[in-house]
Amino acid sequence: PIAFEVSMGVADEVMKRARQLAPYRTGNLRRSINVVDINERDVKVTVAALASYSGWVEYGTSKMQAQPYLRPAILQVVHEWPSRFVNKMVRLAK
Repeated sequence: PIAFEVSMGVADEVMKRARQLAPYRTGNLRRSINVVDINERDVKVTVAALASYSGWVEYGTSKMQAQPYLRPAILQVVHEWPSRFVNKMVRLAK
């Protein structure tokens, strides 16, 4: 469960950063960004934006420029997973 705990922490950080990066108009897009799938056995956690238009904002359309928020949040945080895992293991070994 240590890897899962670390994954949950990283997913939570991705969610927070994506909410900060998401463009704000009504707040609906930001509120729709959540951890949506948790699979402890496979150590899998999914963060997604559930607003119906979230993909159009992230990737753009032929008439609207992309305003990425989820991919940049993932790229900002994903590198933290290994060090968080090692730190957790070191703390437990003490």
